Amino acid sequence: MLKLSKLADYSVVILASLARDPSKQVTAAQVSEDTQLPVPTVAKLLKKLAKSSHVKAIRGAAGGYKLAHTPEEISISSIIEAVDGPVQIVSCASPNPEPCSRQINCVLHGRWDAINLAIRQTLKGVTLKDLMHTPARIEMSEPQIDNTATASPMGRACAMSEECIPQSGCNSMGGSCKG
Repeated sequence: MLKLSKLADYSVVILASLARDPSKQVTAAQVSEDTQLPVPTVAKLLKKLAKSSHVKAIRGAAGGYKLAHTPEEISISSIIEAVDGPVQIVSCASPNPEPCSRQINCVLHGRWDAINLAIRQTLKGVTLKDLMHTPARIEMSEPQIDNTATASPMGRACAMSEECIPQSGCNSMGGSCKG
């Protein structure tokens, strides 16, 4: 399952709370009360969000936090990255992948990159303002499946009447169609 971490989710909630009145300065306790999240969690995340320049931290007896940018300028991707690091669906699809012991024999090496990039670009294209103004619940329908054709991993659609021939040594990943 592809799922945001709780801390990334809570960070979005915290920033949405601050975005209701972007010029207002609030304490971690006030944000906690507004969001119903525990004060220690809110304080920890506000520090991370201040370090990543999402919020301004004001020190002192009358200190607190407020948004450093308008909700239109804050991407959901930047919030997630501030808390969890780069968005990646598999470890080898990160901008700086860690060496993988299976890389040499992996039939999917490099194949996740396009999917990972699409997810990252989508998250970069959604702002905090966009998310705050999205209807609370969107009816999700099942994806429509076209049973007359299947897409080959190499991008060419093969009609069901055609026979898909995998390339040698690739375990059905990446082949050509014979019709």
